[in-house]
Amino acid sequence: MFFSCYFRYFRKNWFTFSGEAADILTKEEYYFKLYNPTLNINPKASSSLGFKHSETSKNLIAEFRKGKPLSNETKKKLSELFSGELNPFWSKKHNSDSLDKMKIAKQGKLNPM
Repeated sequence: MFFSCYFRYFRKNWFTFSGEAADILTKEEYYFKLYNPTLNINPKASSSLGFKHSETSKNLIAEFRKGKPLSNETKKKLSELFSGELNPFWSKKHNSDSLDKMKIAKQGKLNPM
């Protein structure tokens, strides 16, 4: 976040760091703790761990993505991510109530099942 803001808005006005990326992130974390800026939305430098989107943000993201197809590469990665034991429904079965609801929902439609 710091880097994107720095390069976008304040490059000429802010002091610069020299050194390795790890040193820069350490200094960024130090200044986040020191000043507690409202600009920063993530609790830790260089990580979005712990950040929770609001329902409004989730709806905006969903609306933005609506109608945009996934690339073949993305489809392949998602397929690998949820294959086999990594699938959340792995080794589970639908109960009879759920099966009945699905059957009723599909009745009257062109469906090979």
